[in-house]
Amino acid sequence: MIPPLILQNTFAKALQPLTKLIHLYLGVFLSDEKFFYSHLDHACAVKPYAPDECFLCRQSGPVDTVRERELEASEIMAKRLKCLESISWSTFFVQGNGGGERSTTKWVLRKDGKIRMKGTPWS
Repeated sequence: MIPPLILQNTFAKALQPLTKLIHLYLGVFLSDEKFFYSHLDHACAVKPYAPDECFLCRQSGPVDTVRERELEASEIMAKRLKCLESISWSTFFVQGNGGGERSTTKWVLRKDGKIRMKGTPWS
């Protein structure tokens, strides 16, 4: 498995020539590969359901790790892609009420030479 930080920087570097890119969706899950297989081991015993609906998965701690990776990866992308306003990732852990979408979006604000990120659009 490629370490997440290397993967994030590789994507950012590859996309850097897209100087006018403002919205980006990467269908990449930033969870550990073993996490999903672990979920399948215990989820298939009952009925199939998603990791974000699974008590065992939510209690084992990957949610915080995935959220940190999503934020870190978004910040790396925003630093390299100067016009980027939003970036979305595939995720097993839908924020809010979900609405069935398996993605998470980070919104970028550039002000006074600093980059700030949050999960909803900046007003």
